[in-house]
Amino acid sequence: MLKTLTKGLLLSALTVSSAYASQITWDLTEGVPYGSYNNSLSYSKDGLNLTVTGWSDTKGPADDKIEDARLGRWNGLGVCNDDEYSKTRCASPEHSTDNDPGRDGDFDMIMLSFSEAVSLSSFQNGWYAYDSDVSLLAYTGGSSSYNLNDKDWEGLLSDGWSVAGNYSNTMTKETATSTDLVSKFWLIGAYNPAFGELGELCNELNDHFKLRMLTIDTVECPEPATLGMFGLGLAGLLAARRRKAS
Repeated sequence: MLKTLTKGLLLSALTVSSAYASQITWDLTEGVPYGSYNNSLSYSKDGLNLTVTGWSDTKGPADDKIEDARLGRWNGLGVCNDDEYSKTRCASPEHSTDNDPGRDGDFDMIMLSFSEAVSLSSFQNGWYAYDSDVSLLAYTGGSSSYNLNDKDWEGLLSDGWSVAGNYSNTMTKETATSTDLVSKFWLIGAYNPAFGELGELCNELNDHFKLRMLTIDTVECPEPATLGMFGLGLAGLLAARRRKAS
């Protein structure tokens, strides 16, 4: 009888922990004019807010620090590097999220800042060229906000960021992340060797893509009343065991 009650309570706990999670899919082009450039983009869906910003080490090899960049909306979001060093004026394909083979150390990433911690389940590009290898990171540090300005990519790993994965040839198909990380802050961008190896199929300096779709899983706690019921059941089970032992 006690074993049966124990299994029942454990099953209830597992059911409660998963019953309140929901999945949300975002189209990052929705509501954003085609061909526009933005310092940041804001979205809201099912009570969850998302702010998207662009980042790149656009100062060139002499000063390899990260700075904010503009987001271009085409068939997906790209990062625009129209700084004095690059002189590209956001020409195609440089208005994509890329690691340009013609420059030393230019890596673009898009930061996803959610109003609550989520798990990023999958992503999908609206466009790609040449290659489409992607690096994905989640912030697992203790700060409630994070600014990338004047950081460097490799230093992020000792500053609270964790590599969720590196993905080869993502093209325009939906790519599952297969990560169990949960965070309010995510970075997704052109593959960066500072974040690990991809294998022989990877060309680390020829990746161009425009991020379009995101699917996230929200992680919510069970309601206090449900937790209370579970606690009472557990207390009763322990009392029954004591009576049996005596």
